[in-house]
Amino acid sequence: MTKQPVLSGFPHTVFATAKRRSQAAIQSIRRRINQDSLCGYALIFRDVLPTSFLSSIDPTLRQRHFGHIPVFWAWLAQILEANASCTKAVSMIQAWCRVSKLPVPACSTSPYCQGRMRLKDDFLIQIDHQVQGSLQRQISPIDCWRGLQLKAIDGTSVTLLDTQKNQELYPQHSSQKEGCGHPLMGMVGITNLSHGGIEGFETCPARKHDSAIAPRLLKHVHADDLILGDRAFCSYEFIARILSERKGHVLMRLHQARHRKLDWRKGKKISPIERLVGLTPEIG
Repeated sequence: MTKQPVLSGFPHTVFATAKRRSQAAIQSIRRRINQDSLCGYALIFRDVLPTSFLSSIDPTLRQRHFGHIPVFWAWLAQILEANASCTKAVSMIQAWCRVSKLPVPACSTSPYCQGRMRLKDDFLIQIDHQVQGSLQRQISPIDCWRGLQLKAIDGTSVTLLDTQKNQELYPQHSSQKEGCGHPLMGMVGITNLSHGGIEGFETCPARKHDSAIAPRLLKHVHADDLILGDRAFCSYEFIARILSERKGHVLMRLHQARHRKLDWRKGKKISPIERLVGLTPEIG
């Protein structure tokens, strides 16, 4: 006589609720890690830019492969990996979708590039504020000089895509013939040396002098900040505004035009190569 199976649809293991609950918890954690780990940088920076924060500021209206959050991490990876290609950024998003059991996008880089162009300024500004706040909280007394935060101001220039609009805003170098050079954009920025982050920058045509742009950065100067700069920023107006308006401090090389006129016999001698010169009568 053959035994017939009874209640064959039921599991053979009875009273396995606790085990299934543990398995479900593990699966939940695994899904969360997969969702959070679009690239290794999402895990590295999760204390600074947690998923909950990015989700709260994400303006993407519907789920899409190239929404703000995936594109942001892929773009950041491009920058930090020595200007990697857009193809590599797309492959990163494809790998994340594959691990997360989501539909995998095509290999074309066009949707990704369009997604980068859709990134809203407010989204990036809020990320910048979050990063700046995190850096500021990590400053310790050893990172300061006599209780002052060190901030360096300087200028540079970058070449842009050769478009008509860029040429109008940031003309090419005057020594180049028309149509033979790229637009040149000037930048003046201020870096907090106490934590290593850039606190702000302003753009301008490359022909404009750094000292003319520097006053726009005064909003990044606070009390007990020591501003370090080269002689290009050594103007009485800029220094006076730092001291009076922002209650900061200044350390700069003397402008070459004033260096020739300064009488080094005046002032207080500190060492064979140092002399303190001021406007107060007690010095000297």
